[in-house]
Amino acid sequence: LGFMVGYSGAQLGGPIAQMKVASAAGATDTNGLPVSKVLEAERMGYDSVWTAEAYGSDALTPLAYIAGHTSKIRLGTSTPKADPSGDYAFALFAKTEALKAGAKAILEAKALQLTGGPTSERAPDGKNLYGWVMASNKADVFLTYCTNAVQAKAEVPNLSIVAIPTTINVGADYGLIVLKDAPQAATALAAFIRSGAGQAHLSKYGFGAGD
Repeated sequence: LGFMVGYSGAQLGGPIAQMKVASAAGATDTNGLPVSKVLEAERMGYDSVWTAEAYGSDALTPLAYIAGHTSKIRLGTSTPKADPSGDYAFALFAKTEALKAGAKAILEAKALQLTGGPTSERAPDGKNLYGWVMASNKADVFLTYCTNAVQAKAEVPNLSIVAIPTTINVGADYGLIVLKDAPQAATALAAFIRSGAGQAHLSKYGFGAGD
């Protein structure tokens, strides 16, 4: 059962910023998010929260903010130290501290380290790991690489891919080197990767443009 909070705009304080919903304790919501309604939905047994994503509307920042206020919304990550994807997720949590004091500790405590570790469950043969995790209802939100997200959505079409806002995103720069004595095929491959066609392939899987 899910609770939908709608569009946030380009940042917290967008179109739903005018919503001022008093909680039972008389408090008012902040940052344009109906947090008191979310908490009431969670108390009533709702097990997920949904935000909308469209041009000019950031979906992930509201989810991170809401995750910091709730206790049951499940946030999946890979395993830090065992998989760099998990380390990136926890670095992202650290950046949310600028949005809400204490958010880093809350998100770290809430994170379900579902993949990448030595004892992590494995997907059934022939199944994409991340698509299987989400289709099996093991998490409501999963932070992972763009490439993993694209492959998971190809297998589970009802998944939504949400771009992480630059304010909290954690990126990686990948280098490309051709050894001086490398065979001609290696030089040709490097040239293709840097070409328009090669960059288009990389873009399709979530990589940014190379230099």
